[in-house]
This record gives sequence, structure tokens and C-alpha cells, in this order.
Amino acid sequence: MASAKEMKRLGDDADTVRRLAQSLLALADCDWSIWEIQFLEGLEDRRSPEPLSERQREKLVELRDSARSYRVVEGFAIGGLIDACWRDRFDLDDDDAIAFIERLKAERPVTLKHRPAYRLLAIARALDLAPRFADVG
Repeated sequence: MASAKEMKRLGDDADTVRRLAQSLLALADCDWSIWEIQFLEGLEDRRSPEPLSERQREKLVELRDSARSYRVVEGFAIGGLIDACWRDRFDLDDDDAIAFIERLKAERPVTLKHRPAYRLLAIARALDLAPRFADVG
């Protein structure tokens, strides 16, 4: 999360806001919602000298952080979580979660963006796999 100083600097610098929005929109592997795309496009096209509101700053930083890739999430290696979830996937009641795990197993990613990484972690917790991974990193 950004510091208060960074949030202030970001919201007050229109050029930085435009560049950040443009760079986030250019990321092909982020699963932005329609609202998030419209928000980023609005910031990319923004010409107002007015600083961003506190909420706009928070959302922009949230999107920036969501674009980050993870090899490890909360101490657990992505590959190990995928393998463990795949082994126990039929214990899940959610067909979408099973399909998500099967897709990850087939793709064998080394890293995941924030949202899928934390979705994977939530599935591992639902399968009660966290105790088995206590020493994995």
C-alpha cells in the first residue's frame, strides 16, 4: 500500500497519473473490469489541473498494486499451491474454482497477478491446505 506522501504526490501530479493509467491499460494480462478500464481511460485522458480525490488516488494505487505479479503469496509458492489444489480439487463444491485450478495446472504459471494469486490462496484455504504448506516458500 502506498504511503500518505506517495498518495499525495500521485494525486497532485497529472502527468504521473496519465502515465500510470496508460501503463496499466497497456498490460495485456490484467483482468480489468469494464468499470476499471473506463476509470483508467478517464485518468489517461484527464486534462484537469485539479488534484485527484482521495478515493480516486486509493483506487489508482489499488489497480497499480493489482497489476503486480507474485511468485509467492503469503509465504506459499504459487506452483506448490496449484499442485496441492489440483490434487484436492474434487473436494470443492464450486465448478468455477475447479475449472480455475485445472486451467492453472495446464498453464503451469510461475507467477500470478494479484487477483488470481489471492483466489488461488482462498481455494487452498477452503481445501484446508494451509497447514501442509506452513514450511513452503
